[in-house]
Amino acid sequence: MPKIAVVAVLFLFFAGLAFAQDVETPAAPEAPAAESVEPAQPPAVIDGMTAEDLLRKWSEKYAAAQTYYEESDVAVTMDMGGERQEQKILLTAAFKRPDRVKIDLAGPGNVTLSYENGQVTFLDRDQNRYGVDSGVTLADLAAQLQDVGLDATPISPDPYAAIKAEVVKVNDIKTAEFAGKEVYQIDVEKNGGLTVANYFDKKTLYLIGMVSNVTMPLPQGGIGAFTLAKTASNVMIDEFPKTADGADVDVFAFVIPEGAVKAEEPAPEMEEPQEEESTDSVLEIPEGQ
Repeated sequence: MPKIAVVAVLFLFFAGLAFAQDVETPAAPEAPAAESVEPAQPPAVIDGMTAEDLLRKWSEKYAAAQTYYEESDVAVTMDMGGERQEQKILLTAAFKRPDRVKIDLAGPGNVTLSYENGQVTFLDRDQNRYGVDSGVTLADLAAQLQDVGLDATPISPDPYAAIKAEVVKVNDIKTAEFAGKEVYQIDVEKNGGLTVANYFDKKTLYLIGMVSNVTMPLPQGGIGAFTLAKTASNVMIDEFPKTADGADVDVFAFVIPEGAVKAEEPAPEMEEPQEEESTDSVLEIPEGQ
């Protein structure tokens, strides 16, 4: 079975929580002197909050969090001029300040990323191969994630600046139905034609879902679309799941499996099983997303 790019999945978990530099919103062009300009409309207010109010409250809560834990269902869809492909992944992620991160992806492409005390380990569980990088700070980790197309990570001290990075427009706050409940929704438009719908739990203000969409011209003509959608089934801040006896689950437990081969080492020779021909095709992430 083909593997979907790991970057696409990590983007969903990290979006909105990133270590990212704020990008100044381009100024709107000046209107010709002969034309009248409509006065700006006041922002919508729901439950005493504008979109900016909600983003700042959410940011303060996440920036103050000492731990973060999430379980999510992720769907990655590519529409190539009418040919639609979709893959689904289960994501589990945990973070603890100052230096613990673990991400597990399960589906077409089973991988684990573990970070502790300046060391990053990436394990491809399907191939039983791993790589290690030492001397990595949290800022290094964030930068590496950005280098592969990510604009977000839960280790940010300023989630508000991150969610506003490269934003052209923040739309008004509104209510919507998402995952069977009423939520706050804030849509943002970013550079490059990227649109992101963010869904916040009305009680906790946790970011419980998002849908990111971008359209692109296809080489053969026409327009394609790439969509990343995440629905969190469990978000926990300053707590972790519990065992039956009430103790914290060790969400950071990680060991290199027996027989695993380091990435720079040659893989052991194995007799490859015969497989039936598959019609599945690999989804690729468009550059810059």
